[in-house]
Amino acid sequence: MVLPKYRTVIFVHGCFWHGHKDCKYFIIPKTRTEWWTNKINGNQKNDARKKLELNIAEWNVIEVFECELKKDKLDKTINKIVLDIKKAFSC
Repeated sequence: MVLPKYRTVIFVHGCFWHGHKDCKYFIIPKTRTEWWTNKINGNQKNDARKKLELNIAEWNVIEVFECELKKDKLDKTINKIVLDIKKAFSC
């Protein structure tokens, strides 16, 4: 999501596809393990590169993982996003 008024980008990552550490939704498959590891590491490198590019361009980057959008964590996640946007915009 892009919020131009607040110079903020919100990336919503799938826990599996982006290798969310210590998350129950991120488990490397037992077949083609090397391929999956390379794929996920590539996604993480791409994420880091895009985040750096946006930071250099003075954009605020917020990353949210799918597990943070589950019912039991949704309110906390939304509140954190709002606080992050307010914090970035007030500077």
